[in-house]
Amino acid sequence: MGSDIEIPEELAEIEFWNVGASEIVAVTRFMPIQNIWGIKTPTGALPTQIGSLIHLRYLGIRASNITELPASIGKLRNLLTLDYRNIDYSNTTVKIPNVFCKLKLLRHLFLPIDCPWTLEKLQLSALKNLQILWGVKCGGSDWFSQEMLRLSPTLSKLKVVVSTENNLEAVFDCPSLVSDRLHKFHCKWNFGVALKHVNHALSQNQHLDELVLVGKIKVEKLSLLLPPNLLILELKNSALKNEDVMVVAGALAHLKLLRLSNSYTGTTFTCNRGSFPQLEELYLGDLQNLDTWEIEKGAMPRLKKLEILKCQMLQQFPQGLVYVTTLQQLEFFGLPKQFGEQARMYGWSQQRLRLPHNVEAIIEQSDTQVDMSSIHKIYEQLTAGIFLKNKMKASLALTTNVDCDGLPEWDDIIDNCECTETKDRDGALIKVVKLKSSESELHVRGIIGIDDLSPNVTYTFTYVAMLEKVVARSLLLPDVKFQKHKQNLNDKEKISVRSLLFLPNVKFQEHEQNLNDKPRNKWFKVPIGEFKTHPKGSIGEAEFSLHCRCHTKEVGFAIKGFMIEPKLQSFT
Repeated sequence: MGSDIEIPEELAEIEFWNVGASEIVAVTRFMPIQNIWGIKTPTGALPTQIGSLIHLRYLGIRASNITELPASIGKLRNLLTLDYRNIDYSNTTVKIPNVFCKLKLLRHLFLPIDCPWTLEKLQLSALKNLQILWGVKCGGSDWFSQEMLRLSPTLSKLKVVVSTENNLEAVFDCPSLVSDRLHKFHCKWNFGVALKHVNHALSQNQHLDELVLVGKIKVEKLSLLLPPNLLILELKNSALKNEDVMVVAGALAHLKLLRLSNSYTGTTFTCNRGSFPQLEELYLGDLQNLDTWEIEKGAMPRLKKLEILKCQMLQQFPQGLVYVTTLQQLEFFGLPKQFGEQARMYGWSQQRLRLPHNVEAIIEQSDTQVDMSSIHKIYEQLTAGIFLKNKMKASLALTTNVDCDGLPEWDDIIDNCECTETKDRDGALIKVVKLKSSESELHVRGIIGIDDLSPNVTYTFTYVAMLEKVVARSLLLPDVKFQKHKQNLNDKEKISVRSLLFLPNVKFQEHEQNLNDKPRNKWFKVPIGEFKTHPKGSIGEAEFSLHCRCHTKEVGFAIKGFMIEPKLQSFT
């Protein structure tokens, strides 16, 4: 890139992909905004040249692999916003220099809260114009408590993570919490730390409208934590036991969204008449002891959405919900069977989002934490795919990975096949079955129970396969000869499969397909058939098989697994 590149004055934002540091600096030297979201550098360090962008007002490096900020960032004296969230840190400690105090004009500071840091301290109290401080944390050092007590009263949004009770007390003694400018406050503290003391003035803050607290709470009265004009309240891992959270939160006249997750160890919830007058969304999860929920007529008169997750003792459907005539959406899972049966009696037989029948087993085997705060988030994570402890990948499509010792069972022609491992496109090792030699046949088959499939849903049955290019003379031929070879392959139909699907009380389904036009070295689905479960559920087993004939030396055939997945229209 030359130095004569002209940047229009009206340009507000620019993104860079696979561009070197020197080119970025050359282009943006006089630009007020630099958005390099998703940037990847070989070392994970942001180039020191960033300090030469003295006119910069916005710097966005979120969703990048930048794990080290240079001290030269302190030269960006005109910077108003630094967005450094959602870093791909790959188990690397993030290094943050103590230079933010030099950014006197800084208003918005977003930091990577979900990864470990390396720093001595951060002089945040020097930022007198700061309006958003989102993601600050420390490992227990004294500087954190001191900085919290001196934070600017100009803050409107604050999110912190603490690891000691001293730091936690300092946060709740922070003058910003009782400021008339603070609207949003999120705080998370480590397991083993409990919130015991709080500034009583917090409950009188008329301006705070969003409060998220994650950690054990042992204050004298929960009401001391709840400002009167809250619109959003989330309590997680609170382990409250002396007060009915529903009674206390129900007195909040303006509350629109309430999320309770592992926040209450009692057995009974009570929603009194007139409680939650504005509540529209209610999420309940991991309330392990809750067995009774009483809802009086006139409670929650505006409730539209209710989600209940993993409340394993709640067997009785709250009959008072029939009075909540505004309720449009009820979703639940991880509850006793009796709850679901009663819900269907009251007309709640359909869920807008259907989760796999084995979703709890998938979550239990996940090698990373699954966000279970709502069914929508579980659905999104399953759609993207969750890696299991054995490095297999589970997704909303119900995948049974090929296993030489399990499903599917192999035919007697096993001499022509081998079971091996390969990497999926996500990098996970998976088992596959391959033909050992060319001009061979492969026959795989399996049986799976259909008792646990969701009722009244159409499922598709498919195998996941790949055609692999074999390094042979055909790949070294000139283009003309190769095109002729490809044409001959199509003419002779050298790769074909025949599939069979047997289902109870249904005529078997048979398909024959030519795979010559399928892409090479990419997984694709081989359809076997479809099956719609009975409205009250189906009983029995599905038996399926695939027979492949491969009569070419240039292409190999591999099978990764068998899939059952609901058709898209089943979710509407």
